[in-house]
Amino acid sequence: VRYLCEACQHPHTNDDKTRMMDPANGAEWRPTAKTIHPYFRSYHLSALYSPVGMQTWPVCVQKWLEAWDVENNTARDIPKLQVFYNNVLGEVFVQRGQKLRFEDVSTHRRHAYRFGEVPNKWALEKCGSPVLALTCAVDVHGDNLAVAVWGWTRERRALLVDYWRFEGATDHLDTPETWGRLRRLIEEKVYEADDGKRYRVAMTLIDSGFLPDTVHAFTADYAHSVYAIRGRQLPPKTSKVPEFSQFTNPMGNTSFNITVDLYKDRWSSALRRSWDGVGQLGAGMLSAPIDVSDKQLKELTVE
Repeated sequence: VRYLCEACQHPHTNDDKTRMMDPANGAEWRPTAKTIHPYFRSYHLSALYSPVGMQTWPVCVQKWLEAWDVENNTARDIPKLQVFYNNVLGEVFVQRGQKLRFEDVSTHRRHAYRFGEVPNKWALEKCGSPVLALTCAVDVHGDNLAVAVWGWTRERRALLVDYWRFEGATDHLDTPETWGRLRRLIEEKVYEADDGKRYRVAMTLIDSGFLPDTVHAFTADYAHSVYAIRGRQLPPKTSKVPEFSQFTNPMGNTSFNITVDLYKDRWSSALRRSWDGVGQLGAGMLSAPIDVSDKQLKELTVE
């Protein structure tokens, strides 16, 4: 079987790969980094140079086609693409994304509702269902809790219902301005929609990356529906980690690891999509109230 070499645009065979490694033909090792241990050397080499009987070029091509959509010139599977670059090409994989612009996010303001309202009549028409549940997401900072309440309709359409910065100390659970306010929101707050339906926050997820002991102590006061979460990057290529993985934290209650890169990519794609106001919103799209501030929307573009 003969292949077209991208470097010289001439056909080659598997035997040619062996000859390419021969010093008589000009092959040599060229270190590209200074070693930490002076008596050890390591090299990376493309699998395209594999000796006959090991990894063939057709196998390399098959792996490439599984990772890359040639027809549309785009990634088919990001994890597989990373493995291809690392294991087949012997190169570092760098995923370059396009920065999310504020102009993209600002188009998601909806005139149908304001903060604190649940616009079920609008949601039924534009989202395919009324709000089915409310959830609360909490990001912990040294001097505030960033708290968002989301309403969810069919097909993962999300409505930002409320957003606050609970200002104050966060390292002590008895601080009324932060953890005290969060308790009242979880335990007492009732939202009434424009069709008369009443909602309580059904689930609260609190990021435990900062002050994990404090977060775990807070969630330990609840038998269910209030959980600590911990963000994780995409797993190493040799690991298989689901989007969510459950574990027991030091306080003895349930917490979750979340592969955040998957969700950042998903939200980034959704936030770039526009809607002309006609027909239903696309699946997975976000809506924000008309009175959301530019500063609040810009926080979505930080990542």
